[in-house]
Amino acid sequence: MAATLANGGICPITGESVLSSEAVRNTLSLMHSCGMYDFSGQFAFHVGLPAKSGVSGAVLLVVPNVMGMMCWSPPLDRMGNSVRGIHFCQDLLSHFNFHNYDNLRHFTKKHDPRRRSDEEPVNQNVSDCSARVIIENHSLCLRGHPKNFTGNYVCKGR
Repeated sequence: MAATLANGGICPITGESVLSSEAVRNTLSLMHSCGMYDFSGQFAFHVGLPAKSGVSGAVLLVVPNVMGMMCWSPPLDRMGNSVRGIHFCQDLLSHFNFHNYDNLRHFTKKHDPRRRSDEEPVNQNVSDCSARVIIENHSLCLRGHPKNFTGNYVCKGR
């Protein structure tokens, strides 16, 4: 579902349009404003992406026009969000230029996997990338990547 939302309502696996663009816009707006319960404001400030958490320990994160991902780690904070899921999202955004308000042209401290170089944007859609988050021994790993980004992203165990 996260990848479908990131892909404007088109399922990246089947290519079928399953959500209208208005439904995607409205869903992402709600996720951004209140998807992380009482932590939504801080999450929007620090991560800047639409997300939805659940009391199961799941966090669904959408990077519009890039990818969607799901983290699952049951230990919850007092607001009902996955502790490790939030740390993963914050760490991901500290390394990659995905925050809605990061300056994409002149922000050199973060990697932008949507660009091959500083000048050349990468033409890709969600069907060109895949991501899955795996929890192993109290650490989170992101395996899978856009075509031009290789390697594993690992959060330190918390």
